[in-house]
Amino acid sequence: MPILSSNHSVNEKLFNKVIKSINRFCTKAIKTDSTKMVLTEADLQAWIFHHLLHDLRKESGWDDETNSKKIGIHCNTYLLNEEYQLRKVPDIIILDKQAYDVDPSGSLYSRKGYTLWGSSIIILELKLFRTNHSESQKIVEWKKDIDKLMNLRMQHYPRDSPNKFFPTFVLLGKQNISVETVDQIKQYSIDNKVEPLLFYPEDERCKEEHLINP
Repeated sequence: MPILSSNHSVNEKLFNKVIKSINRFCTKAIKTDSTKMVLTEADLQAWIFHHLLHDLRKESGWDDETNSKKIGIHCNTYLLNEEYQLRKVPDIIILDKQAYDVDPSGSLYSRKGYTLWGSSIIILELKLFRTNHSESQKIVEWKKDIDKLMNLRMQHYPRDSPNKFFPTFVLLGKQNISVETVDQIKQYSIDNKVEPLLFYPEDERCKEEHLINP
C-alpha cells in the first residue's frame, strides 16, 4: 500500500501499528496457550479492541502526524450496503474523528453528508476457529467476510477516492488449520486486496507457515 500524506490521521503508519498490536496479542495467545480466554468471537473482538485501545492511545509515542486524539475505534458499527441500507456490520473500524460526528441516536454520519464515508478507514473482520469447527464449512463463511470487505471497497472507495481503505481479515485458530486451507484463505484475501492475519497452533507439517513475529 502507498504511503499516505501526513494530513490523514488514518494512514499506513497507523495501519502498521494496528497490525503490530494484533500480532502481539494473537501470537502470545497461541504461544502461551491462552486461547482458552477466547471462548467466542465476541471475546476475540473484546480482547483485540482492548489491545488496540492500549497500544494506539496509551503506549505509542504519537507525533503530530498520528495524534491518538484524532482516532475513533468502534465495534459493530452499521455501514451502508449496496442498497444504501445500514446492513454492513464490520467487527471493528478505526476512523478519523474529524471526519464524522454522532447524531443523538448514536448513529455515525459524515460531517459532509449523511453517510459514514468521509474518512480513510481501517476495517477488521475477526473470526475464531474453535475445536468443534469444520474447516470445509467455515471456509465458506470466511470467504463471505472477505467478500464483504471487497464490496465495501468497491462501493465507497473507488480508485480515484482521496480516502484510503485498509481491510484486514483476522483468524485465530484454537486448533490446527490445514496448510491447504491457510493457503486458500491467504490467496483469496490477497486476490481481493485484503490483509490476511492468520494465527493457529504450530503444525509439524509446515512450521514455516506459522506465527507472524510480533
